[in-house]
Amino acid sequence: MTSEPFLRSYLYGSVPANADNGDGSARPPERPAIPGRRAPVHLAKRFAQIFQALMAEVMEPHGLTSQQWGVMVAIVREPGTDQRRVAERQGIDVNSASRIVDELEALGLVRRQASPHDRRAYSLELTPKGIRMRAKLQEPVIAAQDRALACLEQSEKQTLLDLLTRVVEANKDHARPGLGRRKPVRRNKALPPSKPG
Repeated sequence: MTSEPFLRSYLYGSVPANADNGDGSARPPERPAIPGRRAPVHLAKRFAQIFQALMAEVMEPHGLTSQQWGVMVAIVREPGTDQRRVAERQGIDVNSASRIVDELEALGLVRRQASPHDRRAYSLELTPKGIRMRAKLQEPVIAAQDRALACLEQSEKQTLLDLLTRVVEANKDHARPGLGRRKPVRRNKALPPSKPG
């Protein structure tokens, strides 16, 4: 006998061993969800929305987005990095990384330099203005994220972040840019024949 998947029993409660659907089918009977319990996909979306909103509160007055901030942090954490590596670290595609670097360069916060290792690549670094901006925003960014976690005890915060890290690390193969997006629909550009007029 196979055990019921964790999430089904968490969301709907366990099915009694003698439960019958009434129609002789093997599928489990429909059960109402247990109030207050939510699926991980819903919680992950809401969690991300909360943090995106808090980051926007800090970034927007300075003309930045949270994606731009993430790229700046990636550059600081790996000096001399290139756009491909930034894309990997941020979980975005290379074209998006290039666009964001272009934006940061236009703002005078990042500069590209010819890579000493690869003539086709550019290493990235923060400009003096970028270094000052990062120093100015680092504490407000941390404080904004702390606000979201304020409902938890110190040990709960640590546990939450440790568990989130474990789930993300264990499922890296599913964390690819664009995964889950709807495929583009190709429309036939041929016009219908015109009616004789």
